[in-house]
Amino acid sequence: GLAGIDRLILVGAGFADVVHSGHAQVSADSSDESLKTIASGIRPGQTLLIKGSRGVKLERLIAMLGDLHASSRSQNQPDATTHA
Repeated sequence: GLAGIDRLILVGAGFADVVHSGHAQVSADSSDESLKTIASGIRPGQTLLIKGSRGVKLERLIAMLGDLHASSRSQNQPDATTHA
């Protein structure tokens, strides 16, 4: 990965023109359905860098990941952390 990052995920219309590379997943669509698709492709233990504007409300993706992977989370693992 890039500097310890397994996946780079860019979400929002502002990234529509970003050139896709082997390291980045770009989704100009930030609908709930699109975020569910992104969440379903993320595996427990991966280190992610997820970027989107505040208007995209990426906290929805964090909540979806929590719902999808709640059964694999142990008491010792920290919850996802977000940074503004």
